[in-house]
Amino acid sequence: GPLLSSFTNSAPSDAPHNILHIIVGRDAFPGLRERKLFFNSDEELAKSLTLCGEIFDRNAELLKTAGVGEISVVFPQPPRNPRFA
Repeated sequence: GPLLSSFTNSAPSDAPHNILHIIVGRDAFPGLRERKLFFNSDEELAKSLTLCGEIFDRNAELLKTAGVGEISVVFPQPPRNPRFA
């Protein structure tokens, strides 16, 4: 249709356009005991983000080759809403 033809007729771009979505298990913070507040996972989230950053850095060339321009990570923390980064 016309929508798809507008993409195929556009100028080629070297900009990465893929998005990688990662969901970290059913509960990203299994050791978290106090779950009354959404932000009780701040400390564990910071540790997880550091680890994710290290993993993404080690695989930067692979991600670039795959055209990944954005990475979205979801950290479930039942019974609260998930954390997104």
